[in-house]
Amino acid sequence: NALYEEALIAQHSGRVDDAVRRLESLLRRAPDSALAETAMAQEFRWLAPVDRPRAQAAARRYLSMFPMGSSRAEAEQVLAQ
Repeated sequence: NALYEEALIAQHSGRVDDAVRRLESLLRRAPDSALAETAMAQEFRWLAPVDRPRAQAAARRYLSMFPMGSSRAEAEQVLAQ
């Protein structure tokens, strides 16, 4: 929870790279956590405006882990752009 909160704070402060690094750290440390799906979705959302290739890679990872996830349509949209 602390890493996710730190990621949100970084993102709200405009530090997208820092925010994404914290999400990645959370996912490495606790890939099965209750926040995993949300963190993976946030990753491609935050990257989409600033780094399309990384956002698409994150969207693919999200869909591989959560093919019927709540952010499926958003992930597919990132991949289609």
